[in-house]
This record gives sequence, C-alpha cells and structure tokens, in this order.
Amino acid sequence: MPVQTPVKRRTHPSSDHQMHTYRTLLVVILCVFGFFFTTKLWMPDTSNITSTDFGTSIHTSDSVSLVLEDWRYNPDSNYMEAAFQIVQSGYLYSSSLQFRTELYSDNSQTTPLPCAVVYSDDDTLIVQMHDLPKGWKILSLRIGDNVSSLKSAETGDLTSSTGNVLDTSQDDTPAHFNADARTVQMDTTLAPKTEIEYAVESISRNIASQNEQIETYQKQISQNTQTIEGLQKDIASIQKEQAYQTSSELQGSNASIQNKQTQIQSLEDKNESFEEDIEACQGKIDKLKLKLHDLQTGTTRTYEEENAAVEESSSRPSVPVSSSMPAVSSSPSASSETPVSSTPASQAPTSSATAASSAPQSGITYTPIS
Repeated sequence: MPVQTPVKRRTHPSSDHQMHTYRTLLVVILCVFGFFFTTKLWMPDTSNITSTDFGTSIHTSDSVSLVLEDWRYNPDSNYMEAAFQIVQSGYLYSSSLQFRTELYSDNSQTTPLPCAVVYSDDDTLIVQMHDLPKGWKILSLRIGDNVSSLKSAETGDLTSSTGNVLDTSQDDTPAHFNADARTVQMDTTLAPKTEIEYAVESISRNIASQNEQIETYQKQISQNTQTIEGLQKDIASIQKEQAYQTSSELQGSNASIQNKQTQIQSLEDKNESFEEDIEACQGKIDKLKLKLHDLQTGTTRTYEEENAAVEESSSRPSVPVSSSMPAVSSSPSASSETPVSSTPASQAPTSSATAASSAPQSGITYTPIS
C-alpha cells in the first residue's frame, strides 16, 4: 500500500501583507481618535479669558453700582468669596437697600449654585459661594438691587408691612461678574468669617484705598511742582534776554511770559485742590480708624456724642482732660486717646462674640436667593 505524502498548503505573501496593512491602519486610526479626544486633558486652553477685572464698575441700577475689589477661591473646600465696593449716587436708599444674587457655571446656565450675601454696609458687599462643581471653567455671578421697588414705594405704588421687604420682580437687570478658573486667585486658607471680621476687613480695605488716593494726589502735586519750577526758569531766561530785544521781539517774549505765568497759576490752583483732597482723605481715614476702634472694642457712639466731645476738646485746648471724662480729639487715629462711649467702661464687651453682638448694625439689608 503506497504511503501518501501530506500536501503542504502554500501561503500567499500578498495576504500577509494585507493583514499587516490593516493592523497598521487600525492603530493609526485609534491614535488619531485618541489625540483629538484627549486634547482637552493635555493641551492648554486657548479660549478667551472672560474674568471680570478688579476695579471694574457695573451698575446694578441707575443710582447704584458695584466695583469688584476681590475674588478668591479655595479649591480644597470648593468655597469662593467675592468682595465689592458699593457706590451710590446718593444716600436716599441706604436704610433699605437690598441686594439679590444668583450664581451659574458654564456647565449649567439654568440651575443656580449656592450663593448668598453674607455682609453689607454703606461701602462693602461680600458674597459667599459654596459647593462649586468640580472642573468648573467659568462662573457668572449676577447681582441686582431693589432701587426700582424703593422708587415705586416712594410714589405709593408699592407698600410693605416691614418697610424693608419689597417686591423686586420689576427691578433693573442685574450686573454680571465673571470668574475664570485660569485667572481666579487661589487661596487655600480662605474660609467663612464672622460679621465683625468682615467689617474689620471692609474698614481696613477702605483705609488702604484712601492711602492710595493720597499717594496719587501727592505724586500729582510733585509733578506739577516740577513743571512750575521749569516754567519759572523759562521766564527768568526770557527776562534776561529782553534787555537785548527789539520792540517787536519784546511783544512776543512778553506774550510767552504771560502764557507761562497762566500755566503756573493753573498748576498752583490744581495743587491747592489736590491738597484739599488729601485733607479730605485724611479726615476720612481718621473716621475709619475711629470706626475700626469702636468695632473692635464694642464701643457704641452717636453723632451728637462724638461732636460734643470734639467741640469740648477744641474749646478748652489748654485744660488737661480729666481721666474720668475721656474726650476724642479731631484726630481719632491716635491710638492713645480714649473715645467717648455711651456704654460704661465696666460694661464694655471683652470677647469678640460680645463685640459682634453689640457692634453697630448696618443700615443695608440683604436678601439671598435660594
């Protein structure tokens, strides 16, 4: 019986080459998809930054605007805080001015995030934002006021049993402030504070602002003074040459001297105005320091008491002040002076909690949006 030899199958080189090509093509396609679908993870975000710059002023109504002063974020606790300066065209609504807030992220423009006004006075507004979503990119904070309702109430269109809670459905369009995750200031120590702590920060911020304004005025005065000295040298030089000028040349040089003298007078007037502004800023600083001292010590004070103490002190400058009747001088910034208080020294609060409860309450109220 013959032995059958197995037949070997021949493989085609072209088939192996096609499989290798398919595998290579599949790998390339997967790499391309992986490249495009992961660019957001490893490539920098080149979209336009939409953060609201510090110092930006936006109207919440026709007579009230907010200036963004600070915006910080604690990524560890997903907590954020924004501080604004309140600028009013008048104090007609200070006693019943209210603010409402809403916060939205770029992930959801319809579902508001938790936020609320936690502190406000005549100058400062503080907004807290809690439980921010992970991976947020843009936050939009909307703040409105109730000025329109207050105006309507003045004309009798609206009434309120409490005098403060008014319908705000017809108020003006809220101001929009944006925070960009790429530029927001990170602060891992940021945490909610007490009302008295916010008040101290507000006063300290106002004092720093007044000092910066004084520095600006002083720099302007210095520049004007240098310009005046240069003009005076020019006048002296022209006057020396006038001894050798003809009648027609004298007319031109006299006109030049007159022009420079007019410039000097204008600059001197500006310097005088700046000096008055500096004096006003310093007076404001003194009052702020007095307010800060009273807040930290729990002292209560009325306008009549303060002015009576100042008038008594100024009317008897040569008589020493009795230790049993402390007086406040016209410069309340001095730390050694004891302010007049309607609260006896024996009853002065000794703890921050007691000081907070006895500190003067702000006239401005607020209504958080839930």
